Amino acid sequence: MSSVPLPIRGFFLILVFTFSTLHFSLATDVVEIFLKNGKFGIRDAEGNTLITPQYEKIGWSNGLQLPVGDVIGYNDGNGWGLMTIKGKHISDSRYYTLEGVHKGLIFASVIGRFSNELLYGVLNFKGDVQVDFKYHSIQKSGELLIVSNRTGQGSYFGLINSYGKEVLPSKYSLVENFNNNVYTYTIASGKKGLIDTDGRVLIEPLLNSIEPLESGKAVIQEGGSYGIIDVKGKITVPPRFKSIGEDRVSFQKYLLKGWKNTIVEFEADSVLPASESMVAVFRNAVLRFENLDTVVNEFSSVKRYEKNEDLIVVETESTINVLDGKGNILVGGDLENVMLDEYYIYTQQSGKWSIYDHLGKLISKWALADVKVSNDPLVPVKKGKYWGYMNQDGNLKISAKFDDAEPFKEKVAIVNYLGFAMMINRKGDIIIDRNADKMSFQSGGYILAKSNQRTDIFSPEGFRVYQTYNELVPAFNGYLEVTESGQYGYVTLGGNEALLPIYDTIRYLGGRFLEITQEDKVGLARLDGVILIQPSTRYQQIRDVNEGKISVKINNSWGFVNLQEQLLIANRYDNVFSFNNGMAIVSMNGSWGMIDTQERIIVQPNIDKIMPCEKGTIIIQRDGKQGVLTDQGKMIIEPVHDEIVRCMDGALIVRDGEKFGVFLATGEQVMPISFDSVIQTMNHSFIAKRRGKYALINTEGNFELHLKYNQITEYSDGFYLCQLAGK
Repeated sequence: MSSVPLPIRGFFLILVFTFSTLHFSLATDVVEIFLKNGKFGIRDAEGNTLITPQYEKIGWSNGLQLPVGDVIGYNDGNGWGLMTIKGKHISDSRYYTLEGVHKGLIFASVIGRFSNELLYGVLNFKGDVQVDFKYHSIQKSGELLIVSNRTGQGSYFGLINSYGKEVLPSKYSLVENFNNNVYTYTIASGKKGLIDTDGRVLIEPLLNSIEPLESGKAVIQEGGSYGIIDVKGKITVPPRFKSIGEDRVSFQKYLLKGWKNTIVEFEADSVLPASESMVAVFRNAVLRFENLDTVVNEFSSVKRYEKNEDLIVVETESTINVLDGKGNILVGGDLENVMLDEYYIYTQQSGKWSIYDHLGKLISKWALADVKVSNDPLVPVKKGKYWGYMNQDGNLKISAKFDDAEPFKEKVAIVNYLGFAMMINRKGDIIIDRNADKMSFQSGGYILAKSNQRTDIFSPEGFRVYQTYNELVPAFNGYLEVTESGQYGYVTLGGNEALLPIYDTIRYLGGRFLEITQEDKVGLARLDGVILIQPSTRYQQIRDVNEGKISVKINNSWGFVNLQEQLLIANRYDNVFSFNNGMAIVSMNGSWGMIDTQERIIVQPNIDKIMPCEKGTIIIQRDGKQGVLTDQGKMIIEPVHDEIVRCMDGALIVRDGEKFGVFLATGEQVMPISFDSVIQTMNHSFIAKRRGKYALINTEGNFELHLKYNQITEYSDGFYLCQLAGK
């Protein structure tokens, strides 16, 4: 016979461990659990048997052997039941598990009637059911019980008291004890809230995180901003800081001007316009899409933000998501890659590709081995080992049989089939023979095809329009044809041989004109091959053609001739620019001036440097200082400035020393030369800096945003992000 004594006494315990006995010093007599012939029983301190050794186990199913009050569990081989420590049965052995918590709280489980799942409930010390057997888990935490129910999508948690009264319904992803009287609950999105033991919501589920209590307070995070709550769950510091430690660090303050025709203020790391109705706000790697004062969507641990026309890509540490301009997720999840084009959304998962339309509807009907972004309704897709083309219905419009396939350009696409490059139409018909080694698209949908030493030009319809054994180099909206000996010709985009390959050089002059040379002869031709001036030793160089006048270099000096080669303006100048609005800039004796078509001097040649006429004005330099002339030679800004830069609309940014100002193209000054920097925006206003602060000023010189911002950044036409002071 062997025994394992377990002395048991009343309610206040002092545990003393020896090698063979667990002693309990209690207010009542000592009783012990002992083992005899493989069965457990209970005897008193004098050794009198209270419960004969007949049970497989005495104690609880979790391995503990402490009674609760004067009751304890037993297992007779059929299951667990409840009895007194003197052997009186309180319940039969109907339970699968039995765990004593305290006198009025005993957890028990049974096997469900319609499944093999365990269902948990609560008994009191009399064996009465206090909580029905309907939960998949039950756990005491603080003053309440955390319970769970299971659905096909997982477990959901709630709160009840020890009598089964529901405090929080079982519909939350997680419930945890914050302190004895306060609990955190987590919704499906991962947001957390706080509730007390009476079921009062202390904080709505808007928090990203709640840290453990420390020194009577806990740090919370909402949308990337940090705050503090106390032990009762009351917010003592609103969540609006970038960090909270010994010091509270604030975010930068921003204003977004131009969004919804208003100015909206944010505190964040950065803010970007996402669409006409939404902005992207970044705080501590948390991205929120906001519509004025409403949070549309939120992502944590953001690694990538990409805006592409009407779609937005957001990549976090675990997901990649594609959103529309309203912040709705069209496609997302555990993706490896996402690509976008004008028609489709391409997603890769587990090495395979799927294709969706811009509304998030799945188009592809198979898992694809590869895809190519095409900006065309017919998209190259690889099904198995071969490439084909899928249409907007998800069908293979052109069957997968090619070794490789390129996107369509207008009516045709280049494919590789049986080792050869060839061209197909939108029906999949091969329209170029199979002996090309390489093909490439050119302007207008034309194709260059090379095979051995031969080069062909094909039209977008697949017709051969030119063939040569010389090299063809795309140039001047056509091709330069180059012989082995280095002679040049010109072939138009459509395959017309405009100039035979007999010239030493062919140089593009702009517009429709080419300078051609043969040995020491210089001539003029059009892109269509018409020779306007036969190559002649009379000319050393022909520069450009404008307003019917051709600038030419004769005997090392420049002048102008007409198409009949009549000398209109004598070759007396060191250099010339083309005529523009009847005026030409000319250089004589190292200085620049301006003449008209009659060679009358409009501006005396006393200018050191002159820039070509643009936007109706000419920037000049004299004695190291710059000024501005009109295209008619009128001085509108005297040459007294260090630098002048012309803007997109013709306005002029002027610098003197380290200070900047602005003049209009008319010469009217709209901003004094007192700013540290000035740049023009897309809508022709100006972002100006002075004494470390920025302002936005319009073309009339009025402040749209006053000089008080740390930074102003333009994101699109009329949208400005303005940074205010912040720690």
